[in-house]
Amino acid sequence: MTNHELINQLYQKTLEIYDHEGLKCLRGSTDDDYILNGKNILVWHSEATSKLKQRFDHFQNMDSLLIISDEIMYFTAQLYFYKPFLNNPLDNPLRIKGKVYYPYIMSLPDRRYFMFSEIVIEKIYAFWGQIANLLAASLDEEICEQQIFFPSILQKIKNQVSDNFIWLDNFKRIEYNEINSHRRMIVHHRGLETKFRNDHTKSFSNKDEMEKLIHDRDELPNYFKTHIDRTLTGFEKSLGLISEN
Repeated sequence: MTNHELINQLYQKTLEIYDHEGLKCLRGSTDDDYILNGKNILVWHSEATSKLKQRFDHFQNMDSLLIISDEIMYFTAQLYFYKPFLNNPLDNPLRIKGKVYYPYIMSLPDRRYFMFSEIVIEKIYAFWGQIANLLAASLDEEICEQQIFFPSILQKIKNQVSDNFIWLDNFKRIEYNEINSHRRMIVHHRGLETKFRNDHTKSFSNKDEMEKLIHDRDELPNYFKTHIDRTLTGFEKSLGLISEN
């Protein structure tokens, strides 16, 4: 098999995962129809951003959102691909002098799994950074590019009784803050693989803690799948919000 054939084979497998897991992004899944809730997002985005109060690069923002959305979907699919091959300490208990231990060896699938998880977290954060750029352009005051962040920009929105704002604010307070805390840990403290190793060492002989550790690890693809849905809804709510201003 040539490298080119291998690339095509991996691509076909990725498409299968998209279909099986119901993964989608802004452009669609495999159809590239750019339809979200019956609306063409290219036209929708163009119309919503046509009367913004600040300078705004419509094409760059839309292109960035499309690319990042596709990346989130792709790397989440890779997690589903590697998940069946992850090592599970609970499958190989070790009994020493009447006590049970749960050793763990980090395999290649494990390493890739944590690597891709970190990438998804960064991409989700980047998506909401682009949403912040979109919302910032609708404000009366011009915000310095270095000061545009999703939470701070949302606080500056005047129409805070809008259903669109309320959804975005609720998302920010709970799910966005949670994913951002994961990002900060990865960037400033330790990666997911290091954290898992450390947590495993602490739970080396505790079955209940080990079961929770493995459960949380194995739920990452579904966790990110939920965030994919949030990005799609967030895109819709953001366009609705700036259209109201």
